[in-house]
Amino acid sequence: MSHSLINSFNYQIAMAKGGGSGEMGNAMTISAVSELPTMFLFGYLLKKKSSVFWFRLSGLFFVLKSIGTFLAFNIPTYYAVQPFQMFGWALINVACVYYVDGIMEPQDSIKGQAYMAMTITAGNVMSSLFGGWLIDAAGVGAMLICASLCGLHRLADCVPRFERSKNCIGKIKKAPETERGSGRFAVQLLFISVSCILLITVFLQR
Repeated sequence: MSHSLINSFNYQIAMAKGGGSGEMGNAMTISAVSELPTMFLFGYLLKKKSSVFWFRLSGLFFVLKSIGTFLAFNIPTYYAVQPFQMFGWALINVACVYYVDGIMEPQDSIKGQAYMAMTITAGNVMSSLFGGWLIDAAGVGAMLICASLCGLHRLADCVPRFERSKNCIGKIKKAPETERGSGRFAVQLLFISVSCILLITVFLQR
């Protein structure tokens, strides 16, 4: 949802930063061009680290782009944030294929890819509905804070639940349940606390 919120309302964001449709087009061009090297070179990246590493790393860059977009105070700084797309959407778009293959049984891999496509589509629909309502109710800043919080939740979900096996192409095996649970609980507790503080701050300022 973090990526969808920003992409669906790029025009409103560009307007809030002092630009218009031309600046929105420039920003989308920069982010789209930034995706190409990652997609073309992912085979090489996969030889260096497993798919689960790149899948988790994309969560960090979703957060960085969301927070960077929120903090951008004019069009040049808004442009400067766009290259984060290189390791955000571009990375998860290709890494998820190998990630799903690594955690699903071979006979269920197509089903796993279908689930991934369904969740992305559902996120796009929810982002369009909720993001529009949030902009109308509290402004672009509140929507960008929500996008940042969604990114943080995505990052929290990437706290190691799986560990890489010896297979360098990204086969994954489950880590111990206690190790997974404690780390995820701490990060998600932090996420909930920060979410409450930021949302209260936004609505008090209006």
